[in-house]
Amino acid sequence: MTEKRHFKQDAYYHVIMRGNNRGFFFRSKEDMAELERALLHAYLKYPFTILAYCFMTNHYHLLIRAEKDPLGKIMAVVNRRYSDSYSSRYGQYRPDLSETVIRKRSGRDSLTADGEHLYSPQSD
Repeated sequence: MTEKRHFKQDAYYHVIMRGNNRGFFFRSKEDMAELERALLHAYLKYPFTILAYCFMTNHYHLLIRAEKDPLGKIMAVVNRRYSDSYSSRYGQYRPDLSETVIRKRSGRDSLTADGEHLYSPQSD
């Protein structure tokens, strides 16, 4: 059983999402644009700030600050929307969430800030 994650309002987080079974997360630039649209869709429901991001072929990184809504809600909207879009584009059948393009649980680290700097990850 995984440990429950604790959300801190207005905290900064380094989020890493990986492709399922180390598979490709992005096959084209259009896939990256689709993830950007998924982030915008989530932002309209649960406002947040992205300070930096990096999209790679089999995973992505976000430096994000969730303002009032739990980070888990935000990422659930992003990942579900992107996963559904990816599955419809590439014809992958998903009878349940275990068959998703996104690995079940990926990394997230809380960062500390002093007003000018963000410091290395610490345990939640």
